[in-house]
Amino acid sequence: HVMEVEYDPDLPICIWEDPGYGHAHAIEVAQIAPGGQVRVFDEIYERGIITEDMIQMCLYRPWWKSRAKAVVIDPNYSDQHHATHSIAEIWLAKTGLVPMQMKKLRISEGTERMKTFLKVNPLTGVPGIVFHPKCKGILSELGAYPDPFDGQTRVYSWKTDREGNVVGDEPDDRWNDGCKAV
Repeated sequence: HVMEVEYDPDLPICIWEDPGYGHAHAIEVAQIAPGGQVRVFDEIYERGIITEDMIQMCLYRPWWKSRAKAVVIDPNYSDQHHATHSIAEIWLAKTGLVPMQMKKLRISEGTERMKTFLKVNPLTGVPGIVFHPKCKGILSELGAYPDPFDGQTRVYSWKTDREGNVVGDEPDDRWNDGCKAV
């Protein structure tokens, strides 16, 4: 699932965002290759950075010049107004892009959907999604790298009790910003 996939100027760009400030603010950038494989080739994964500044970072990336771009924002935050403009309104004002409206999913639904992409297609022999090694934020959430902020192991996982037994039927809603963006 980790391979050096590069931006292809002939394919549309998917920009997926999970806003955050105290935890990670994740923007994952992908393209869907012929055959359907999702290729996450870039990431902006920061803490303590507001949406306007995250967008500014996008504007300086070489892939921003692509004419075919779509933005998807975590629907739990897309239209919320926290004493300012919503995330969707900020994207529209700064870039002219209207974020796509997505259905809100329970964490377990999103996790199951991600698992389907992680599987290797038995006909093609390739997984449904791959990540460039520079995408250390999401890869740390999936267990491939340490947390980029402090070097600790911080993997998206199930809630557990003191003895390490799984508790409940939903994963712990943290260390998952890149995963939620995707």
